[in-house]
Amino acid sequence: MSTILKTTLAAMIALGLSACGPESQQETAEDVAEERQEGAEDLAEVRQETQEDLRDAQDAVADADSSGEIYDEQGDLQEQSAEAEYEVAVTQAENRLEVAQEQCDTLTGDAHDRCEEEAQMQYENEKQLAEQRLDDARNVASSDYE
Repeated sequence: MSTILKTTLAAMIALGLSACGPESQQETAEDVAEERQEGAEDLAEVRQETQEDLRDAQDAVADADSSGEIYDEQGDLQEQSAEAEYEVAVTQAENRLEVAQEQCDTLTGDAHDRCEEEAQMQYENEKQLAEQRLDDARNVASSDYE
């Protein structure tokens, strides 16, 4: 192989490997800011949707004709409220996960892997807690309105 070809090949390999390295602090800061903005937009959308669902459930309670129907609709409203809280909590957890993953991109190797694993575990814990709260609220609602 000629020296020029070897030098060119070595430069290409070095350039390729550098592209796989950690992001710069500036790139990470920009990515984190972007994720936070997207997360805020997602959260606003989820909150709007859940508020619409809650208004519909409240309207159903107001429109109920009999005491039995009111009772049923109040149970549905309570469950809808719990589901809204769950949706917001999971969306917030997802947003935190996305930001954490972007922050992990400044690291390499085992440190990057550990960072990603910790972010994922935190997300799973938050989601599990939200699911537990939803289940608890559903159990309360079902016992209150049975």
